[in-house]
Amino acid sequence: MKTVIDFVIEEFRNPFKDPRDFRNMNKLIKNEDLFYLLIDETERTFREGMIVTATVTKVIGDIKVICRLENGLIGVVQKGKLMDLG
Repeated sequence: MKTVIDFVIEEFRNPFKDPRDFRNMNKLIKNEDLFYLLIDETERTFREGMIVTATVTKVIGDIKVICRLENGLIGVVQKGKLMDLG
């Protein structure tokens, strides 16, 4: 009961205050871990050098090809880096 009263008193003292702790810079997630969390992949299923399926969505002159990868990411490939399969 005392904790409920303490919460009520704290709310009257600081209305609408965010009760969560402030961010601790030592607890931040690494960029690479965040990337894999956002694309719902792992280092095993999506890494540099892998061959992935992509759909070409736009061709920009003789310079670039914009693709959508199967996991939803957008990829930009220089036309000189593409293999000619035709």
